[in-house]
Amino acid sequence: MKTSIIKLSSLLLMLLSGITATAYDFMVDGLAYNINEDSTSVTLIYEQRPSVTNENAYISLGGTLTIPSTVSYNGKTYSVTSIGDYAFYGCAELNSVIIGNSVTSIGSSAFCDCTSLTDIDIPNSVILIGGSAFDRTQWYDNQPNGLVYAGLVAYRYKGNMPSEASVTIKDGTKGIASGAFWGNWSLASVSLPNSITVIGEGAFSDCQGLKSMNIPNSVTTIGNQAFSDCSGLTEMVVPSSVISIGNSVFIRCNHLTKVTLENQIISEYMFYACMSLNSVTISNSVTSIGDGAFELCTGLNSIFNYINHPTDVSLGSAVFDGVNTSNCTLHVINGRHDEYSEADEWKDFLNIIDDLDGPMEPGDVNGDGRVNVSDVSALINMILDIVDKDEQLADINGDGKVNVSDVTALINIILGVE
Repeated sequence: MKTSIIKLSSLLLMLLSGITATAYDFMVDGLAYNINEDSTSVTLIYEQRPSVTNENAYISLGGTLTIPSTVSYNGKTYSVTSIGDYAFYGCAELNSVIIGNSVTSIGSSAFCDCTSLTDIDIPNSVILIGGSAFDRTQWYDNQPNGLVYAGLVAYRYKGNMPSEASVTIKDGTKGIASGAFWGNWSLASVSLPNSITVIGEGAFSDCQGLKSMNIPNSVTTIGNQAFSDCSGLTEMVVPSSVISIGNSVFIRCNHLTKVTLENQIISEYMFYACMSLNSVTISNSVTSIGDGAFELCTGLNSIFNYINHPTDVSLGSAVFDGVNTSNCTLHVINGRHDEYSEADEWKDFLNIIDDLDGPMEPGDVNGDGRVNVSDVSALINMILDIVDKDEQLADINGDGKVNVSDVTALINIILGVE
């Protein structure tokens, strides 16, 4: 029933949202293309049949469809890198598809309802496949449970799985398709190899039995709602390798208790309504926290914030709305209490403790987290034995001695002179 509702919703969305895109940049051999932002590649797009509302112009395509690696228009050659959402939706006469090895992504429902499709040649260049891309095709129906896409590109849950099922993704797999395991309640654990670079949108959404997931350091992209409503997850580490992360990734993961964030961005509504979340560690590499990122995290009682200064991070709106800031302890870098107690949103926390060891910045002799003229004064006082020497901080030039040459080196750091 759930699957039927999802598919019906997708179809309604398609009909209502105007996939009726008649606009395209150019057409070659009967296929429409839009030029991508890089101006060197194109996306093969859905094209509405002019005389029939919402009917695909490719509806009469039959036999074998070859999607080229390159197309030429007006004297310029473009790489075909993407097959757009719904591109060949409902092309019931297609028997086989050969996809050029320049294509890296296949959009949602791209070949859905191609009911005669029995053979698809997917190159290893493809690293992302949208949800329902091949639903209701004979090729899809003939795939064994688990591995669905050729070239070890992506996995898709299909059919019944045993209770407490564990899945090990084979080494060499490049990505997890959008919606790959959506709604698989029996999935308990997944082991990802270091070859994985992309986890698609909603890849594990609503996998309520999923308890364990280790995201390898090879992953660079996590799509929107990738783990939304995974109520069984208890702990998660988002590695620093992740440079692109979608919104609402862990929304409503009700039993998630501990999270370590090593990547640079905490996206919008990333942990919205994770009511059991009690501990969060934020690394000093984080530069942005999106709107409502921790909204309604009512169980949050400890934040270990290694961001050096409040001004080092961009805060969205309502980041901590619903968090009990009277009881939640905000741990910050030594000496940063006053900064955080005066900064917007952070100042709402009544228990701020500066007990964390922060990053050591070259030239920060007085340990206040900044390198400026006050460090020169502190260094001179150390050289004159007015205050005790801290050899680690004061030996600016690294020669094993603390003397006037370190003052020169420090001034050069302040002035940006190498």
